[in-house]
Amino acid sequence: MPLNTPPKACNCCRRDLAPDGDIFEAQEAIQISFLTGYASVFGDCNHVYGLFCQHCLHELLGPYLRTEPLQDDQTQANTP
Repeated sequence: MPLNTPPKACNCCRRDLAPDGDIFEAQEAIQISFLTGYASVFGDCNHVYGLFCQHCLHELLGPYLRTEPLQDDQTQANTP
C-alpha cells in the first residue's frame, strides 16, 4: 500500500478504523511504520508498516507492555 493511502482497517481483525466511523476506535488505533536495516528479520532495507486496533494490540502485545497512569504534569501538558 502506498504511504499516501492511509489504511482504514485493522491489519489483524479488519475492524473499521476510519475516522468517520467509530471515532473512539479510530483515536485508539496504533500505526507502526519503520525502515529496516541490514540483516533485519524483516529483510534488508524494507519498509514495515501496519495498523492495529486497540483490541488486537492488547491481545498481541499486552503481556509485554507496561501501563501506568499519567502524572499531573503530563496530563496538563496534553490540555489545550
